Amino acid sequence: MRIGIVTELFPPMFVGGGEISAYYLAKGLARKGHRVIVITPNYGGGTVTENVDGVTILRFAFPGVLKKQIITRFMSTPYGYLKFANAVKAAVRKYDLEVLHAQNSLSYLPVLMAGKPSIATLRDYSSFCDCGICSLERKLERHWILGYMKNKLKWQASRFMFYPIDYLNLLLKQYALRRMDGVIAISRAVAAVYKKMNLASEVIYNTIDIRYIALSRRELRRKHTLPDGFNVLYVGKLSRGKGIRDYLEAAERVDANFLIIGDGPLKREVIKAVRENPRIIYLGKMPHEKTLEIYRASDAVCFPSVWGEPLGRVAIESLVLGIPCVASNVGGIPEIIDDGANGFLFEPGNPGQIAEKLNRLKSDKSLREKFSRSGKEKIRKVFDSDKIIGQHEKLYTRVLGG
Repeated sequence: MRIGIVTELFPPMFVGGGEISAYYLAKGLARKGHRVIVITPNYGGGTVTENVDGVTILRFAFPGVLKKQIITRFMSTPYGYLKFANAVKAAVRKYDLEVLHAQNSLSYLPVLMAGKPSIATLRDYSSFCDCGICSLERKLERHWILGYMKNKLKWQASRFMFYPIDYLNLLLKQYALRRMDGVIAISRAVAAVYKKMNLASEVIYNTIDIRYIALSRRELRRKHTLPDGFNVLYVGKLSRGKGIRDYLEAAERVDANFLIIGDGPLKREVIKAVRENPRIIYLGKMPHEKTLEIYRASDAVCFPSVWGEPLGRVAIESLVLGIPCVASNVGGIPEIIDDGANGFLFEPGNPGQIAEKLNRLKSDKSLREKFSRSGKEKIRKVFDSDKIIGQHEKLYTRVLGG
């Protein structure tokens, strides 16, 4: 098949796991013999074409720049949508694409406008409700304009003038989703939210394709200058929603080294905690491949999200690499972590429970080994890359009438 993967961000331009998942999907489809074209903006630059891992990446010229990982506001304007749609249409003609797959919410409308068989992946809740306070408090319900503006005021009062535009964008995304030929939700938790707007979706988990890491834990610790002892790892945005404050508080209750990879609005709080507690080690923002090596150098991963995490790539990556994971019992995380079988779950916003679970892991090597084995088995049964790529292929074939 000739498949167009359409996304507003693609590595090395990325915010989080969604862009990495799009890369692995494109790479996996190419490996299966499909012609894969990624269509994505080249912010602040001209049109360039790249070939990586058998995938053709078309980065079309687009104004603005990515500043602090935020997409330029040009993207969500009529100008931005039209420019994106024209680039998709041009790629369809040039490469004779058969099916288009929108990976993120701002690519839904451009894909629909291209007029080809189309699929959308729901990676978060922003096309249902983009009020940050709603997702943080896990109170995602349908809001009409007045309720929408009321909730937005709780979250970003300074952006009041943009609320009508934001609401219109929300309606446009929902319009596009309802007219797609197929819709994928990355978890049952995400599918359940969109069901509230009567949108049916098929659950297909994110693609995971992690290379084998040959170095031992000891060698990796030496390579990255990491301390000896029991090392716990946090990977993600340094934000309230991701639970970094609970992680820092748990660090005061466990005799272990607490590693942190990431960047975000609470970076100053993290740096302050590092000064006060020598066992908290901030490694900054790292490339994905290097981050995977830090996973393997750790004894446990902590994933303390407070908001309703749509799925949780950090939990999946920890299981793939055989590292026990202690994670919040929210969103799609329980679809990955089976409490007491391949990891531990705790109630969100509860650093005491985080410390308790980590202390249990620290004191019981056989339990860590059991979680490692069970986690890899869960990956083999549920999150196997070839299986997930095959599910995508079946959907593409069905959409094309095959």
